[in-house]
Amino acid sequence: MNAEEFNPFLGLIEDGRRFRALTHHSEDVLWLTRGLDRPLEYLSPAVERVWGVTAEQMLNDPTCWINSVHPDDLDAALLAFPIASSGEAKEVVYRIVRPNGEVRWIKDCGFPVRDRGGRIVQVGGIAQDVTDERVALIRLQEADERQELISREVHHRARNLMTMVQAAIMLTPATDVSTYKKTILERLQALVRANDLLEGAASQVSLREILTKEVAAYSSGGDRASFSGPHLALSSDAAEALTLAIHELVTNSVKYGALSVMEGRIDAVWEVIGDKLKLVWSELDGPPIMTPPTSRGFGSLLLRSSLERQLQGTAEFDWLPKGLRVTVTVPLTNLEVNPLVA
Repeated sequence: MNAEEFNPFLGLIEDGRRFRALTHHSEDVLWLTRGLDRPLEYLSPAVERVWGVTAEQMLNDPTCWINSVHPDDLDAALLAFPIASSGEAKEVVYRIVRPNGEVRWIKDCGFPVRDRGGRIVQVGGIAQDVTDERVALIRLQEADERQELISREVHHRARNLMTMVQAAIMLTPATDVSTYKKTILERLQALVRANDLLEGAASQVSLREILTKEVAAYSSGGDRASFSGPHLALSSDAAEALTLAIHELVTNSVKYGALSVMEGRIDAVWEVIGDKLKLVWSELDGPPIMTPPTSRGFGSLLLRSSLERQLQGTAEFDWLPKGLRVTVTVPLTNLEVNPLVA
């Protein structure tokens, strides 16, 4: 029942018996009052189903209705009365808190009640419980917002992935077609592995997972590498950039370093120092380094590109006689680092 349907029956208010017979069976709460500072004069029985209190309780306690309104919605709930008092119907939506703590949504339409001479003598209202409709609307809006976020994330990741692919292609030396194709394919496969990890981890992946998967892709046996550091969750952008950087470290090790011999191994240790992540990659028991390289290889160029351009990080190479040591430093704000819940 809405205000328009109720208006033809306003004359029945003068006939208390007929009026109560009409409103007794309504599922909506009908109310009448002469002022906000005065007690309610009538409440239909539906108030008990909607508010969780009896009509007698609310009629006998002038503060009962105001106390039931959610504090955040009180101003909106009170708006209907002064507008209806001035002669116009006003619909408001607000929340109430039932005595058991349950929150319900109410659509309340206040309207003026005039005497036979047209003078406004009361304000009436029809309050409907619209919780189911409101909750459904909120869920629909949340679903739309989630879809929009997903669409933006997919678009962002696609653009970022294209940037990474372009870097992999541009920084790969074209010495011969066969080697060029093999190197490009390996670098693209590294990005695929990063995205596979992201797909299974709600767009976040840990640094340990990236290290484990990249080393496992190029070495057999679980004793070839050891990893130590706190559990950290990385954003999709950071995961892709770090995967490409670690991929270059692994492939360099497979070709020239510790992973090129059976007894060689990798030790990766990371920690959070202040507002930065510090990762130290050490190669042990590999071929001794007699002299450091005199120029940067394309792998180190790609590694630096991934870290510096994508994450504003740095990479320091120490060509020690016992093996290569690389220290990677990246600001935490560019990693969107969060602790992973075990």
